[in-house]
Amino acid sequence: MRNIFSIFKGDKNNLSTLSESAKKNLDKGQYNKAIDLYSECLHLIDATPHFKDRDKSKANMFSLLAFCFRKINDLDNALTSAMSACKFDPEDSSNYQLLGHIYMDKSDIINANEQFKVLLKKAPNNQEGLFFLGVTEGLLGNLNTAAKVFKELITFAPTDYEAHYNLGFTFQKQNRFQEAIDCYNITISLQPDYTDCLINRGNCRIQLRQKKQACIDFTRALELGEERAQENINEHCT
Repeated sequence: MRNIFSIFKGDKNNLSTLSESAKKNLDKGQYNKAIDLYSECLHLIDATPHFKDRDKSKANMFSLLAFCFRKINDLDNALTSAMSACKFDPEDSSNYQLLGHIYMDKSDIINANEQFKVLLKKAPNNQEGLFFLGVTEGLLGNLNTAAKVFKELITFAPTDYEAHYNLGFTFQKQNRFQEAIDCYNITISLQPDYTDCLINRGNCRIQLRQKKQACIDFTRALELGEERAQENINEHCT
């Protein structure tokens, strides 16, 4: 890394200039350059005596680094940076949200689940936190808990079609087919072209021996370009 002290004098004005340059590179998708610049920001913060809000400033830089590392699929450095963001500003719920997503990227569902729980302790009504807590609970096989979480999310966001869809999918995995269909009906009313939902609703209808309605769902999904619906049609509708 370049020696920043040959360029910057170590005050907040120079830090502002450096961070603005980093953000411009981030906005352009030039993540490697942004990483270099945010790393220099961290060195500058550490080198500046009596820096006000040092920990929060460092947490912000580590969070931005984690975002950039995630964008280039460097998940190990993304994880390390996100953990540092949580360390330097443990009250900022967004840091745990980012950390949870990185754990999900790494297919570490247990740790992702834990981070979304921490997030919700700090921000109980965070809708993204509720959504991904429900997702991770489902992936861990805790279907009753997942259903409870999605129901809670729906009370805050009744028009969130993905919340209704995931509640329906949770019910479907529990063989609660009519309840799943009820959720899928709401999802389709909110997002009519949701082909995954059409196929899943059709599969639930097959389980309830509603073949005609199921085939309508499969046919509609195929018309919308979902080629895998053809397999369902071949199996159930011909």
